[in-house]
Amino acid sequence: MGVIRIPQELWSKTLVHLYSTAGEHFALFLASWTYSSGRPIFLVHEVVLISDDQVEVSKTGWTLAPETVVGVINAAVKAKCALIEVHNHGGTCPRFSGMDRLGFREFVPYVIDSLPG
Repeated sequence: MGVIRIPQELWSKTLVHLYSTAGEHFALFLASWTYSSGRPIFLVHEVVLISDDQVEVSKTGWTLAPETVVGVINAAVKAKCALIEVHNHGGTCPRFSGMDRLGFREFVPYVIDSLPG
């Protein structure tokens, strides 16, 4: 299993963004990476907090606006970083929603094709 290391300051900022108001909120981490014992370790250097006006809401759920996706991918490419997306659902059981799983079909291949390495 991989490890994500996040400085306390960035983690605190992320938690406030995700949970201080009602609704689903998004953030993306920019991280360098290395390997230890053959397992990936991501070292987060920056958090991009996605404002509510950069999120599209429909009957099926919340998604990042296309220009937001392009912007954060460009930031990751410029910084030569990995991109880690996080968002909240509420509740006590972390899980991928049906919308998350549907979105993986397009989002993950697009990100992989867009980022070097």
